[in-house]
This record gives sequence, C-alpha cells and structure tokens, in this order.
Amino acid sequence: MSRASKLLGALGRERLRYGPGQAEAKCRLIDALAAARLRRPRELAALHAHLLFLKAFPDDETVRAAAARGLEKFVTRMRGLATRVLASLEDQGFAGTTSRHSFEAPVARWLVERFAMDAEIDWKAIADSGGIDFLLGLVTPRAEQDGLESDRLTTRQWLRRCKGPATLSDLAWLLRELTRHRATRALWQSLYDQAGIPVAWRLRGAAGATTWNGLPVPLVRYRGRGLRRLPPDPRRLIATPLAGVTCLGGRRADAVIDVARAALTARCREVYAISHANPEEVYLADLGAGTALALIGVLPGRRLSLESNYGYLLLSNGVPVGYAGVTPLFRQANTGINIFEPFRGSEAAYLYAQTLRAFRTLFGVRRFVLNPYQIGAGNREAIESGAFWFYYRLGFRPVAAELAALAAAEHQRRLARPRHRTGEETLRRLAASDVELVLPGARHRDRFTEDWLADLSLLASDAVAGVGGASREHDAERLTGRVARALGAGGLARWPVAEREAFASLAPLVSLLDLGSLNARARGGLARLMRAKGQAREARYVRLAAADPHLIPGLMAVARRASRVPECDEST
Repeated sequence: MSRASKLLGALGRERLRYGPGQAEAKCRLIDALAAARLRRPRELAALHAHLLFLKAFPDDETVRAAAARGLEKFVTRMRGLATRVLASLEDQGFAGTTSRHSFEAPVARWLVERFAMDAEIDWKAIADSGGIDFLLGLVTPRAEQDGLESDRLTTRQWLRRCKGPATLSDLAWLLRELTRHRATRALWQSLYDQAGIPVAWRLRGAAGATTWNGLPVPLVRYRGRGLRRLPPDPRRLIATPLAGVTCLGGRRADAVIDVARAALTARCREVYAISHANPEEVYLADLGAGTALALIGVLPGRRLSLESNYGYLLLSNGVPVGYAGVTPLFRQANTGINIFEPFRGSEAAYLYAQTLRAFRTLFGVRRFVLNPYQIGAGNREAIESGAFWFYYRLGFRPVAAELAALAAAEHQRRLARPRHRTGEETLRRLAASDVELVLPGARHRDRFTEDWLADLSLLASDAVAGVGGASREHDAERLTGRVARALGAGGLARWPVAEREAFASLAPLVSLLDLGSLNARARGGLARLMRAKGQAREARYVRLAAADPHLIPGLMAVARRASRVPECDEST
C-alpha cells in the first residue's frame, strides 16, 4: 500500500471521530495529503470526499480551513492527469472534470445562462443526430432545408455554419433558436426533452463544481462534540412543530435554486421540482447545528394536477449533503432521501427526521410513505446499503401485514445478534411493499396509494370523453365551464392565467363529485381550493386540501364506488 493510500485510510477513519485531540489529528493528515502525489482515480475521489465531509462537519475552524485549502488545490491536482484517469472521474462533479448527461430542458438552459461556453452539446456521445436534425428543421427557413438534409456536411458542421459569427456554444445557439422561434417557443421544452440531447459540462473552476458549490452561511457551526444521533422515539421528534422555516424571496431564493441545481447537475442527477423550480416558493428551514433544509416548489404551469411536488436539498454549513423530493396530498406525503456519497455515515438519520418534521410543520401531513424503489425494488444500491433498516429505525413499517411481521422478526434477530446481517433475499422481499411512518392523529381511512391516483385519472378521462364534442380540447373546456357554474365560480376569464389553468386542470376530477349536494359555503371553498393550486405558493393549496372535507374524501368514495380501488387491508 502506498503512503498516500495509508494516509487516506487514516483520514477516512478519523473523520467520524470527534473529541480531544481529533481536530489536530485530522489537520496533520490533511497537511500530509496536501504534499502527496495522487494519480489513482480511487485515491483522488477518496480525498475529495473526505475534504468535503470535513468542510461540512468540521471539529473547529482549523479543520474547516484545512479542508477548504485542500479543495482549492483540486483543479491543480487535475492538471496533467492522464486522459483515462480524468474520464474515470467524470460525472462526480469534481473541479477540473466533466459531467455528461442528457439534462432536462430548463437545466440545459440554466447551464448555458450560468456557465456559457463550459456547457456544450456532447457531440462525441451522439450516434444518431436525428433528434437535433428534427429541431433544426423546425427553426430554420425552408431555403436551408436541402443543405441540412444533404450528406455534404455533418449536423455539427451545418449548425456551426448556420451559427455564423455568433459567440455562443452550439447548445446555447440551439436553445436560443428554440425559445425564440414562433413555431417552437410554446413547446420548446417538450421538443428539446424528446430529442434527448447529451450535454457535456466542463467544470473548469466553475462555482457549480461539487468541490466549491454551497450557500454562504453567516456563522459556521462546529462539531467538537460529535454528530447528532436519533432520539429513542423519532416519531415524537417528527411530530413536534419546527420553528425557523422561512419563505425566501429575490436573490436569496435564486441563490438556493442555483446551489441545488448545481449539486444535482454536476453529479448527473435530476429532481423534477428543482429542474422546474419556482423562485416564488423557496423555503429554508433551520435544522440545528449548522444544518438546513432548502425546499423548492414547482412553477405553476408545471405542477401536478392533484398532488403537489417539491424538491429539497440538505445542507451542512452551506455544503450540499443530500437531496430528494416530497409529494404531499391531503394528510399524506410520499418522500425519501438520498445522501451524497461523501456524507454517508454522518448524521443522515437525524437530518431526515428533522426533514420530515419540517414537512409536518409546513404541510400538516400525518403519514409519510416510501415507495418500494426507495428500499430496494429495482434499486441495487438500496439493497447493498440496507436502506430498509435506515427507514425502519425512523419508525417506517411495511404496509403489507405479512411483510410487517417478517420485518419485526428480522429486527429481533438483529437485536439478539448484533453482527447479524439481513440477506439480500429477505431485503428484496421487504422491498415488495410500501413502507409508512404514521404520526399521532393519522386516520386509517385517509391512506391512499399511487394506484388510487391512477384510477382517478382514468375516471377523469371518462368524464372528458363523455362530453362528446368536436375535440378533446373543446370537451375539456366545456367540462371546466360546467364545474365553474356548479361551484358558482364566475368570471374565470378575469382570473390570473395560472389560477385559470389550475382550475381547468382539476375540473375533470372535481366533476366526478356530487357537487349539487354541497352547500354554498362548501362549493365556494372548493373553488378557492382549485384556484390556490395555481397561486404563487402551492403550499396554500396543500394546506387547504388537507383541511377540506369534500375534495379528497369525495374522490376516494367515487373511486371505491367504481370498484377500481380495493379497500385498504384493515389488518395493517
């Protein structure tokens, strides 16, 4: 083993230890590694991970400063590395490397706006240029079509000739044309996403690299006493209201969105809500000890019809340490957590408990649900990490009764034999069911599944088809008008566009209810609820829907009467 490998192994062991003398030990190892020559990808990745961890969870100022200095030198470390070494470090977001992925349209535009020439079409990754050819055919005059379709020039050569003297990357030029051309500007995002264009983001000292990406913090919090652990009863913590949740605005909201997008994009990951972020709805929650939750809503025109959708980023001393999403509806929320690799083994369980606590405070939910993928169904990483037991410690239990019994028996074996490790076959069986965390006040009859939402959507399709008009669009408009008249919601044309579109989006579902049986107050409340779906902050809709006794309970009853949703297993 090389000296560098020995030093990295020692730092990997020391980084989780806190107490007298630990800060000095960590600084000595960091200083020794600063002078070490690292050429192996595994060693470089390990050093980067250790330094990020210590910057996020430092013992004191000396450790944080040493970690920051080590990260600042990373671009220098990348210079002169063999091409094969650099290629093996791609998609992790290190400064001096490249991240390659087919990003969603708003992320691609964000990249060219923030990082200009560093974001480019990854031409080497394109085996078939048909998608780009199709887009170019939509935004170019007919006189140019023969040249585009000929074999004399490649698509790349043709685009650069068409671009002329413009000092834009190929990606920036294509996005400019798509967003400005009258034939494509209304649908440019869908068209771009359909083309699946690979993008290469060169992280040449850019602030978006994972090496430096983060939010500035007014006061760094140190961990001389160690990392936080779960309390004996996590549910009690989660059910306790969380103070210090702030809705940001202006530049502060924009800064949070930039940091969240960079944290995911540099690692070639995406969360829908963060890709389609709404600057009007960005929350920052203080989770204590220098940690924070950034919660980001979706632009009104990109929201789901019935559920709501948020993305979140976890930070420690401004450094992104994890992410995921949450979809609250009524008194339930689907969610999960992904901890970035450098920060695994830290205080992830405590941070997630605090995150659920923030969701409970913001949205009033009483039940949290995880889909099977989060615990291992089709997710090899979750099986290997034993993700099921991470959530079990927090109080999540399988919804299926037989799997709940299996989990309880396996848990007892783990308690009796601390070295016992659950086998892959058992973990896969446990991942065959949703798991849920039920807080005090949750009612069994309020539980619903994603299948229930799909069944309702099919019933809504039947309602639109039942109008029987000249076109699907016309039928939807007529159905919206009927619902508006039934609820006494006049003057739709004078409403803000986003509220009008939200009302129309929900109308096929609301039409399934017996609106004639509602009194005037209930009809007015339902109309306000529908309008709230399109307002600047979707959280108002979430809270109104949780309190409304007609929308979700009524839709549940409709679906059950149609025999499309089985009754919940009362034994669980």
